[in-house]
Amino acid sequence: MSQITIQCQLFADEAARKYLWQLMTERNTPLVNELLRLVALHPDFPIWRSKGRLPTAEVTKLAKPLKLDPRFNNQPAKFHISAEKTVLYTFKSWLVIQNRIQRKLWGKVSWLRMLRTNEELVADCGQDLEQVQKKAESLLLASQSPDDSDESNHNLRKNLYQTYDETDDALTRSAIAYLLKNKCQIPSDTEDLEKFLTYRCKIAIQVKSLTQQLENRLPQGRDLTEERFLTTLESATTSVPVDDAEASKWQSQLLEKPDLVPFPITLESNMDLMWFSNQRGKIGLHIGGISEHEFTIGCGQRQLHYFQRFLSDYQTMLASKRQHTSSLFLLRSAKLIWKEREGRGDPWNVHQLQLSCTLDTRLLTAEGTEVVKQEVAAVTTNKLGIMRNKTDRTDKQENYIRRLQSTLNRIDRPFDRPSQPLYQGHPNIIVAVSMGLQSPATAIAIDVTSQKILAYRSTKQLLGDNYQLLNRQRNQQMQQRHLRHNLQKQGRSCQLSNSELGEHLDRLFAKAIVELAQTYRAGSIALPQLDQIRSIVQSEIDAQAQRKIPGHIERQKKYAKQLRISLHNWSYNRLSQAIVNKAGQSEIAIEYGSNSARASPNDRAKGIALSAYAARTARISSYINNFALVQMLEWLKHPKLFGLSLPFTLQFSTSLLK
Repeated sequence: MSQITIQCQLFADEAARKYLWQLMTERNTPLVNELLRLVALHPDFPIWRSKGRLPTAEVTKLAKPLKLDPRFNNQPAKFHISAEKTVLYTFKSWLVIQNRIQRKLWGKVSWLRMLRTNEELVADCGQDLEQVQKKAESLLLASQSPDDSDESNHNLRKNLYQTYDETDDALTRSAIAYLLKNKCQIPSDTEDLEKFLTYRCKIAIQVKSLTQQLENRLPQGRDLTEERFLTTLESATTSVPVDDAEASKWQSQLLEKPDLVPFPITLESNMDLMWFSNQRGKIGLHIGGISEHEFTIGCGQRQLHYFQRFLSDYQTMLASKRQHTSSLFLLRSAKLIWKEREGRGDPWNVHQLQLSCTLDTRLLTAEGTEVVKQEVAAVTTNKLGIMRNKTDRTDKQENYIRRLQSTLNRIDRPFDRPSQPLYQGHPNIIVAVSMGLQSPATAIAIDVTSQKILAYRSTKQLLGDNYQLLNRQRNQQMQQRHLRHNLQKQGRSCQLSNSELGEHLDRLFAKAIVELAQTYRAGSIALPQLDQIRSIVQSEIDAQAQRKIPGHIERQKKYAKQLRISLHNWSYNRLSQAIVNKAGQSEIAIEYGSNSARASPNDRAKGIALSAYAARTARISSYINNFALVQMLEWLKHPKLFGLSLPFTLQFSTSLLK
């Protein structure tokens, strides 16, 4: 993605801040809360939940009658649309999390069903243990790959699971369960029954915990009036809970941190903000729907040029009498946010009003604007063709056609932008990033055709003078872990604020990795598949435990447990997303590759690069084999098909065709 988000503070007189605060707290946030409630009570909600998707039209249908409700009227139409979008985004995130938990639960339930003691396996198949072991050996010989890589072991387990589900033979199922519970090996010693039962109990507890997570409450919005808290407090003081579940629910609601600020207002149209420059040379804006109030921008020097560009684009639009299209505005969308602050007094004076703006970095240059222009023209032409092919069009559809045609007519009048050549990388050069326990990020630049490593950057080299921040982050996490433990022992609320130091380190890593890619003109950055990160971290822990305590299995396990607690626990998903965002600003493609857990960071990075290159070659080759050349070149006009930038895809495909 080439989009980034910047923030600034909004200044206004007290009357404007008070008006906006009351509008958001007394009208908009209650509307969001009501929509969340109506969606959850909808008769089709179980179907939406099973599909993992909430239809946009249904939310609009539920919101339409609420526009006339005296509780929610007297607010701009844009604020009503913002409430709908907030509900859609909230449930979209919630459904994704629910589906992830559901898939994990299915896996745990299946695994728990297979976890049987040797005696139970023997009883299930009607054979003795020796016959089960012989069958397991034959399955192992038939399925096992000659190499002992992590990928082959993963494929072995996958094949065993598939065979277990497909077969009805009791002996085969018992043999597969025997192999899986013993890590695809035939153990030489007898089964430790107590240890096995403890492990099975652990899995059963995990199943119960995941089930409880699925049964958690639905999104309920923000309780600005503390009505839920007071209702729960009254119930807790005047009645006795029916069961432990209700008592736990009351406790969580009473310990829940109160909501102090309303939901943000989402402005998805860049024309909802009207920019101007006041007499003091300050950049200000009017908000559509409440344009009688005036707000002034307060930002740092690093963000100032972005807001100057917003002002310039809007002034150019007005000067040309709207002969420019807003599709090429640098600003894409915005949000009005109240930032929570501590203090006494009226809330509109205590809390800070901020503006969050999303922009497309490609629109900062003339060359990038040309790329966006082509994309917008292609999408608009496609929509226009679909709409014109329809018969018996309504007035609304006719107006939509006119708007699309107007966009095409005005798109050839771009805004004034400085010239800067687009980034052109070499497809055969990849910067690969490996992630691990003690080294959050390690990067190499490699020529995948010759497999020559051009550069290597360790964690310390990537951070440079900021390496000390890594130790500071680890110390902060350790202190918070001890404090959280003490608060939990005392039964006190444990709501510790997360430091932003981790996010800052992620941005430093991302910046250094992108600079490495630019230095060697890399065509793409290869990241590891995060579903393998658990095995990588566990492999590092086991290896270190074996080095420290050779020959003592139990002591190694205790050491590994303490190591997992004491060492830094990095958010690899957050780091990966930071790299994706930073690379998108430079139009550097992102690829993903698999790697081996039992390798050094350097070797893992090399494996990721080679795996990503092989996947890319196979992906594009398939299109060459399945489509005619003319058809393929037409497909290449849509680079999102490959997940790569257009110049990079064309360059690589040309070399592949040769």
